[in-house]
Amino acid sequence: MNFYINAQGIIYYGDVQPSARLATSEEINNLHHKNNINIKIFELKQKLKETDYIALKIIEKAASTEDYADVIKKRQAWRTEINELEKELE
Repeated sequence: MNFYINAQGIIYYGDVQPSARLATSEEINNLHHKNNINIKIFELKQKLKETDYIALKIIEKAASTEDYADVIKKRQAWRTEINELEKELE
């Protein structure tokens, strides 16, 4: 299967458009890398969403930060990783 890049720099496969050229392996690898980064960001944001309830429990005094210290630490690490990955996409 051949991948093409159009005049706007969008990589696609399928029928060749008049203004398209064959994408280089470097461009394809870059696209795969960016897709992998986006997948990782999505997964990390899902983890944050799945643990959002903890903040509410702490705010409502139904739990303490000590009760969820390990999860709070993980959430901070996830946020840091998301920020680093998003910088890599810029």
